[in-house]
Amino acid sequence: MKFQGHIPNRSPEFYTKFLMPIVLLKKAVDSVRRYIDRAIWTELVKGEKVDNEILNLVLFIVFCLLSLLTFRLEKYQTSVIILFSCLWYVDRLLAKRRYFHGKERSVTSLTASKDGMVAWTMRSPLEEPRQMRFHRHHLSHIAIRAIRANGGAFDSAIARAWQVELILTDETNLLMYEEPRAIDAIDRARELADLFEVRIVFRDSEGQRAYADPAIARTSSSMRMASRNPTRNNAVGLTQTAQRWHIFSRWTFGHSWQFFGKVFHESGFLLFTLLLTRFMSRFGEMLDTLITYYRASEIVYLDFSGIFNFFFQPNLSWIDWIAVAIATTIAIGRGAQISQVKHVYIDRQKFRFAINRKEIRQFNLPEIEMVLLITQPEPLILICDRDRALEIRDLLREEDYRAMWIDIEQGIAHFQSA
Repeated sequence: MKFQGHIPNRSPEFYTKFLMPIVLLKKAVDSVRRYIDRAIWTELVKGEKVDNEILNLVLFIVFCLLSLLTFRLEKYQTSVIILFSCLWYVDRLLAKRRYFHGKERSVTSLTASKDGMVAWTMRSPLEEPRQMRFHRHHLSHIAIRAIRANGGAFDSAIARAWQVELILTDETNLLMYEEPRAIDAIDRARELADLFEVRIVFRDSEGQRAYADPAIARTSSSMRMASRNPTRNNAVGLTQTAQRWHIFSRWTFGHSWQFFGKVFHESGFLLFTLLLTRFMSRFGEMLDTLITYYRASEIVYLDFSGIFNFFFQPNLSWIDWIAVAIATTIAIGRGAQISQVKHVYIDRQKFRFAINRKEIRQFNLPEIEMVLLITQPEPLILICDRDRALEIRDLLREEDYRAMWIDIEQGIAHFQSA
């Protein structure tokens, strides 16, 4: 028996070295953004204290140096940001095209012989072939892992995909397939599992024991028991009748901060960069004045008017307004996507999923084989029958995914048993 798979090639693009200065600058700005996001999210949302004095000092020094540079190049900053954003966008488009349609791919093969020996090989365009032989009894299980595929010079997220791996008893991982669609990865995994008579495990998953990750099964069980208390998650609603369960996401005022934080974190980089550079220009102007007074041995005056004017009199040019409009449109679009209401309807015959009033997918209830909560790299609820798969995404928090997943499991079990 022989199997063959293809893995999209995500090696660096030929023009990566020419964009390296821009890439490093973007990474520096993104590091500041992630640190601010993490600090705000941890301190204001979770109530935990972020305390790292050395890192704070280093970031402050870097911030001061970049502020001085930004002030000196103030008249060009918006044009440069727009140019860099266009380069990033084109790079991401090329990376996505190469990922989905590129001809250069790693090729995997798996050959099982009658004596029980199995030969695995991976051939990559730019690497030496990798090979391994093992006895079929040393194959522990087939693993399916959700991944976020990155690519391009900027190493941007270009796709969500699913990897199928062979897991040996010594915990060796052998990658066999990478598929953009969950159902394709599941079909590949089923073929291997049927041949070798082993189970399929979804990495970082919670749910039925037949498919859930055993490494987190105990934690999952305890958390589910804690979640089945009278205090419900108010971001997930449930309406029960004898004929149907209706499970739905809903907007609550208490989740406003998480909503804006998620939108800004996922799609607010351009807007953040525009605001940050404008603020840095004013801060750099103040630093430049201080340095000038100090060199002239004059009395140093602290003038914060430029920083205050950043908030009350931004004095944006037409190109600034265009950039802000583009950044705001991106953020609003992502916000609209996240804020859509997700509906799940369960009755004796059907399982239906809709977004707002549009039905996305339906299953025959007796044919549903798995309902899993995948926690990495970002949470999602995966529901599958033999031929189709549904991924429920774009809830605000992992707790919301868990609450909806538990309600779905209970609803399916209720009507299947009936």
